[in-house]
Formats: sequence, C-alpha cells, structure tokens
Amino acid sequence: MIKKSGYLFLGTAAVGLFEGLIMGFTYFILFSSILFFTIASEIIIFNAYTTSGLRSLDVQRKVESNAIRKGGKLPVTLRFENLSSRRIAFHYYDTLSDVFTISGPSEGYISLGAGEVMNVSYTLSSLAVGKYVVGPVIVYSEDPMKMCLSMYKLERAIEVKVSPSLSEINGSRTELLSNVRYSMGVHKSRVIGQGYNFYGVRPYVNSDEFRYIAWTRYGVQNGEDLYIKQMEEERDLDVYFVIDYSISSNFGNKGKRMYDRMVISSINSAYSVLKNRDGAGFLLYSSEIETFIRATRSDESIRKLQREVAELKPSGSFDLMSALKKINKEVKKDALIIILSSMAGMDDFKIPHGSLVPVGRKLVLMIISPNEFVERRPEDANYESLIKSALISRSMELKRLSTAFNHIGLKTLIAEDSKLQRLMVTEYQYGKMVN
Repeated sequence: MIKKSGYLFLGTAAVGLFEGLIMGFTYFILFSSILFFTIASEIIIFNAYTTSGLRSLDVQRKVESNAIRKGGKLPVTLRFENLSSRRIAFHYYDTLSDVFTISGPSEGYISLGAGEVMNVSYTLSSLAVGKYVVGPVIVYSEDPMKMCLSMYKLERAIEVKVSPSLSEINGSRTELLSNVRYSMGVHKSRVIGQGYNFYGVRPYVNSDEFRYIAWTRYGVQNGEDLYIKQMEEERDLDVYFVIDYSISSNFGNKGKRMYDRMVISSINSAYSVLKNRDGAGFLLYSSEIETFIRATRSDESIRKLQREVAELKPSGSFDLMSALKKINKEVKKDALIIILSSMAGMDDFKIPHGSLVPVGRKLVLMIISPNEFVERRPEDANYESLIKSALISRSMELKRLSTAFNHIGLKTLIAEDSKLQRLMVTEYQYGKMVN
C-alpha cells in the first residue's frame, strides 16, 4: 500500500519532469527522471518483495486459559515463524482492550531469517470483570523512505473471560472479619420461620385462639379476666440487587470502572445478607441485557453472578421504568430491591405522576457518583479546573434528580464508591427492622 507521502513524492517528481520537458532544461529533466524512477522502483520492490514476505509469516498465540480472575496474570506467548526463503523484518503488536495492564513485549520489532522461529512472551492482567477480546496480532513493515506500508492481521482474536477477584470479595476472608463486617448487629432467627419471641400480653377477645392464653396472668384484675400472649417473629427477607449494565456504566479510568465496582459491592453486600440466612438475588439490566438470578439462601446466586459477568460487557441504555417493570414481574413476594445506577443520560427523563413504588415493596435507588471514577492530573491545572467544574455540575444534577424521586416515594441516595457497600448493608439492616 502506498502512503500519502509516496504519492506526494511521485507527483512532485512527475511534475518536475513535465516542467523540465516544457522548459527544455536538460539537467532538470535528467534529475527529475532519476528521482521519479528511483521512487517508483522503491515502491515496486517493496510491494513485490516485502509484502509477499509478510504473507509467508506464520503467527500463533498460546494462552494457558481463556478464563482468569480480575487482577490475575494471564501468560501469553506469540510464536513467529518465517516460512519464506529470505529474511523478513517487521513490526508487530497485539491489539488489546484498555482494561488490560501489560507486562512484557506485546509490541516490538523482529527480524527473522529463512525458516527461523521466535517466541515472544508477555502477561496480561485485567482491571475489570467482563469478556474481552485479545488480538488479532498486527504485523506491518515500512520502506526506508516511509512511502509504503504493508499491514496484515495474522492471528485470530481470542476471548478472555474475567470474573471478580477473590481478594475483593470479602466473603472469602476469615470468619472473624466476615462476622465483624457483615453481621453488624443484625439478629438471626433461632429457627427460620419458627423463631418466635415473646412480645407482651393484651386482653383476650373472642376471635383469639384459646391455646395462646397467658394462664399465669389469669384473674390478676378481677379474678376472671383473660390475657393473650403476643409473639413476634423475625421474618425472612430476600434482597435483590439491580445493576445498571448499560454503556453509561462503563465509566471510569484505567484503574477503576463503575460497573465493576457495582458488581463487587453487590457481591460483598450479598454475603452480608446470606450471613443472616436471608436470600440474595441479582438483575443485570439494560436495553440489551436482562440477566435475572433468583434469590437463594446459599452462595449459588453469587457464583452464578460471577459466571454471568465474566461473559458480559456493558451495552445498551438503562431505563428505570423498564427495570422496575422487569423486577416486579420476576419477584412476586415481598423483598428489598436495591437499584444501582449512574443515571447517566437521564436529562430527558420525565418524573411520572404518583408513586413509583408498588404497595408493600421496599425499594431503594442508589445513584453512583462519578467523583471517584474520574482520572486526576494534579500537574495539569487546566484539566483539573475543567474536571472540577464538570463534577460540580453533575453533582447538582444528581441532587435535583434525587430530590424529585424522593418526592414521589422512591427513596434515593447519592453514593460515593467508597461508601457504597456500607450504604447497601445499612439499607438491608433497616429493611430487616421494618419487615
């Protein structure tokens, strides 16, 4: 392929030759002719020699597994073999998503003799959960005068599935740390469904069952009065975490992504729910993704969520009303619903009249603040000033949106990433108290 510079040099030489012929300048005609044929021969030789050499190059990629944990190391080996009968010199690079950190030569320059083989090894580490494409390998070569470029994709892409990191999932920590962080004073029923506690007594009425009479209080007032024992039971509470998995959640810098933090915080909060023998379920939702995981009282739902997020990347848009309809359709019994969303792209959202929350439904909307996901550059004063102005404007928008939702009965909180899990566990504790 001829680059623009190649066409420029050829055009300049051709114009010079044409002007020399018109003006009759012998030496200028000779110089332009030599220049034109030198450039033309350089282009012809490159396309006939180097390009055919790249086509005879064999590239293979070897990976130990296409499934890793976030933060884990994935060794990658690229094998280059020259199948031609002459030396080939070329540049290469492996195309990668920006969520990967790279250690080793994933790009560089190689010169191979006839039949020679070279292996290049490097490691990948992902900064976010999801399914990402690694490859293809691009090889290219330029002529010395930078007039021609030959480029080929020589190795097919592979998909790498990244599941949540065990080091970020607090459920994998010690039992002592789990108890301190997750239980936080929430009581458990002694026997699930039958854990009754004595609450008090009240006067007997004809509709009361005779077996609940408090005989120890018989006749304390006038000799014939009866009293009924009142009992209370700690009821089970399922908690569903609705995660905005739209493209707007794919927000953040290279070290932190919003959708990844929402998933990790939901998993950690779900372990808190399981500690109290309650059920935890999930819904990953957008216009293109509807992954519903029914609540269980074991870590089966959490393990399923980890498998699902390793197969997905955020896509589509998020609509709050559609998400509420989906969760109300799937969850029939009373439950606590915690919705996590950036609420980005909601500038044209019209607040409906009346309450968004069905009668008897416990619902909390947590809007994730972008403050902790923006890349900071203290050394760039202009950039910092621009970012600060944008964050202040976004903060004011979120406060107005939160106030509007609260006025129509939808409890709404604005959560920083560092406080998100604590707020989720607090809402669960409150849900247990009023259940």
